[in-house]
Amino acid sequence: MGHIVTTFLLDNSLNTAIVVVFALLPILWLIISLGIFKLPAHIACTLGLTFSLLIAVTYFQMPAILAIKAVGEGMMLAILPILWVILATFYTYNISLKTGAMAQIKSSTTSLSGDRRMQALTIAWGFGGFLETVAGFGTAVAIPASILISLGFKPFLAAVVYLLAILSPSPSVLSEYRSLHLLK
Repeated sequence: MGHIVTTFLLDNSLNTAIVVVFALLPILWLIISLGIFKLPAHIACTLGLTFSLLIAVTYFQMPAILAIKAVGEGMMLAILPILWVILATFYTYNISLKTGAMAQIKSSTTSLSGDRRMQALTIAWGFGGFLETVAGFGTAVAIPASILISLGFKPFLAAVVYLLAILSPSPSVLSEYRSLHLLK
């Protein structure tokens, strides 16, 4: 099976600034369509993808079949890792539900202290840090935040508390740094 390699060479006849502008047009479209026109993301992104394909095929003279293959590869590279992380998060959450660990976590955090600040720290930093270590990429925000909501926290506050909690390093991260001798 042969591979087709295409290159876009800048020669003296092409202005580098024009090439950069054409390459940035799809990104600028997304910024303008989402930020200024307030288009729904699925519409703005579909139009941006179409716009990118047109620019690639017409201006950069990329073969259409390669452009379509590039779109497919980009979609797979974007979707598969995200789905893998979400699957790991829900798997961990469902295991904790089936084993009764989730109910135990919830009851122990509420009985640990009546102070809502301590509950928020225990759930968001402790349990949330565990889920973040297992799944990663901030996907675990729904689980600790929903526990905080079930304890009476307002939804926005629960999400903010969790997101602030995961900004600080968890004990597992610190122990990993120590094992790599990065912390002395």
